[in-house]
Amino acid sequence: MSDKTAIVTYLGRVMSIEPAYLGQLFESDLSITLIERGDPDPRNGWKPQVIQKPQRVFWYDTDPQGVAKFFTFSGFGPRIIGGLKDAGFTVEERDWIPCELPAPRFDCIPADIQWRGSQPAVLASILANRCGTVVCPTGWGKTFIMRQLVHLYPDANIIFTVPSIDIARDTYQSLVAQDGRIGFCGDGTVNPQRVTVAVSHSLKHCHRNANLLVGDEAHALVSERFREDLVQFPRAKFIGMTASPTGRSDGGDQYIEALFGPIIYEVPYQEAVEMGNVVPIDVWVFRVDHGPNVQSIVRPDLKNRKGIWENQYRNEMIRYSVQYARYRLEREDPQILIMVDKIEHALRLQQLMPDFTVVTGESDDRQLDRLAKRGGILEGQRTCTRKERAAYKEQFSAGTLRRVIATFIWSKGVNFLDLDILVRADGTSSSINSVQVPGRLSRLGSDGQKQKGLLIDFNDTFSPDLQARSRNRFKVYRQNGFKIEPVT
Repeated sequence: MSDKTAIVTYLGRVMSIEPAYLGQLFESDLSITLIERGDPDPRNGWKPQVIQKPQRVFWYDTDPQGVAKFFTFSGFGPRIIGGLKDAGFTVEERDWIPCELPAPRFDCIPADIQWRGSQPAVLASILANRCGTVVCPTGWGKTFIMRQLVHLYPDANIIFTVPSIDIARDTYQSLVAQDGRIGFCGDGTVNPQRVTVAVSHSLKHCHRNANLLVGDEAHALVSERFREDLVQFPRAKFIGMTASPTGRSDGGDQYIEALFGPIIYEVPYQEAVEMGNVVPIDVWVFRVDHGPNVQSIVRPDLKNRKGIWENQYRNEMIRYSVQYARYRLEREDPQILIMVDKIEHALRLQQLMPDFTVVTGESDDRQLDRLAKRGGILEGQRTCTRKERAAYKEQFSAGTLRRVIATFIWSKGVNFLDLDILVRADGTSSSINSVQVPGRLSRLGSDGQKQKGLLIDFNDTFSPDLQARSRNRFKVYRQNGFKIEPVT
């Protein structure tokens, strides 16, 4: 082997580089510090604990003979190979555990299929790459791509995995409608088939010899809990799909590339609009200039309670924004969803808007007792059961339920084709939420005729820290090309 020759060997989810010293070219580039956030600590002035884990590197030790350096995640393979070539090395690629994915059968794709926008290009990119991540807006058509993969590989063992049971059920229903041989693993059901839809925490029940694994909501699949399950499929070609490739609070965004590979295709929101995959979104911003200055409050729960949940002026502004939108849009009965962060805020808003149904996760009696003492829940108000939440989702999806206040339990895993107005009352600043939550509006409508979605948000000028959150949200909206209009 010459001095300018490198050997990159794939061993399932692991890879190696020879000669070993070449690993030094990438060790610093592919190292991160993960962050854990603990509960507020009274010994630290009630500031939330921020725990920086020791720097996590994506490398194993050099083998005892000193020949090769072993790399813990093969998704970085394309980046490493590209870096070696840029440095003037001739790269020999080896694959000791190939996925054995058969050649695609293009004749199995229905002749009358309706392609939209960049869907053919995305599918071609998936077929052409050993691994990779596709970035596309919510509602663009990820499930459509999954259906074509089922057609293209009629003999392959395929797993589609998602992080939540609601998304898994929707994906399963969509796929089983075209092919009755689809299996499901999750929520107590264990039925792996040639093609299996699996909730991520049920991956242990899937076939280890899968040829292809597609991870939907890939940004949520790279927590330590799921990483350990994903690496158990050494033969699978990995493809990740997400609308939010950055913004994880633990600093672990690089794990998306580590597991699924680099971005092989990205569909910007406005491109998806122009191609007819999603509708344009307008943002109306209402200024909130009354409320307590909560900048000095360090406990997040107390800050949010005083500045957001209990802020009567802000809550009245939320109610007014809904009335204003219904009047200005001149629609007889638009479908409206108000998104909040916590159950307490949902119940307080329902007191102002009793015609709205509240959709929340489970709560215990002690939590409700505390809310009652603070006036956060009134007689007759209550949270919903799991069975009721499932029924509300079905009714809202069908359009028979028109007005809902929901916690972030509806921030993903829901498919509301005809949603007209989405109100972000949460006041949070997460960039992932600022991508995922507006995605509830992006669908084209049950009849394909929906013209646009209306997103309502608030500029919280009464407290500098809360206004900074508002600006962070607006920044993400602008990056997606949403039209922002201040309402005076």
